Amino acid sequence: MKPYPIQARPWVQILFLLVVVFIGARFYLFVSYIEKGEVPDFQRPAGVEAFLPIGALVSLKHLLYTGTINRIHPSGLVLFLMIIFTALVAKKGFCSWVCPVGTLSEYVYRGRRLLFQKHFQMPAVADSLLRALKYLTAGFFLYQIFYRMPVDTIEQFIQSPYNRFADIHMLKFFTRMSATAFTVLTSLVVLSILFRHFWCRYLCPYGALLGVIGLLSLGKIRRDPSRCTGCGRCEKIAQA
Repeated sequence: MKPYPIQARPWVQILFLLVVVFIGARFYLFVSYIEKGEVPDFQRPAGVEAFLPIGALVSLKHLLYTGTINRIHPSGLVLFLMIIFTALVAKKGFCSWVCPVGTLSEYVYRGRRLLFQKHFQMPAVADSLLRALKYLTAGFFLYQIFYRMPVDTIEQFIQSPYNRFADIHMLKFFTRMSATAFTVLTSLVVLSILFRHFWCRYLCPYGALLGVIGLLSLGKIRRDPSRCTGCGRCEKIAQA
């Protein structure tokens, strides 16, 4: 009997999810020490800057115009460029193998089987309109940052108190969550249970950007209709 191949992707997903949880916990402790007026005996985890994509876009424009990496959240820009590079090599490999939001969304959807077996399908018209949202959102930020913001405004934003403490603002969004934020996140969880990868498919501007860049990817999968056997495995995997 042919042995069942070991699936590497779930293990890679879990590994990166644990890394993100570790970084988040470490950053929470770091901020807690600072708020108590104590000096932490460990450094702030630089990986937390991966969750500051707008700041990374601003830093990218600053890099293109000045040739230097600014000292405010430099790791965010480095991580952003690494993710862009993965899109050029493996298209949306980051989304399906690394992104913790994508991992949680995938397993939340699989958990729907505990509630019901029915597979919900987004109507075709709604699917097309909703898919446009993430591209419009990504386009809005790219337009505002790379076209509307002059270099001096970029510099002001980078040095602003808001940008300097953007990582702490992000942390407080979760630790001091408002009723509105809780309602939005709960709604996203429910929609992710009903519709596979709801956030990734319809709302994630990061995924939209990687999708566009992925059009130039060296690792694109090309379907050859002449070799299709009609086995249906593609459809089964897409609905898993």
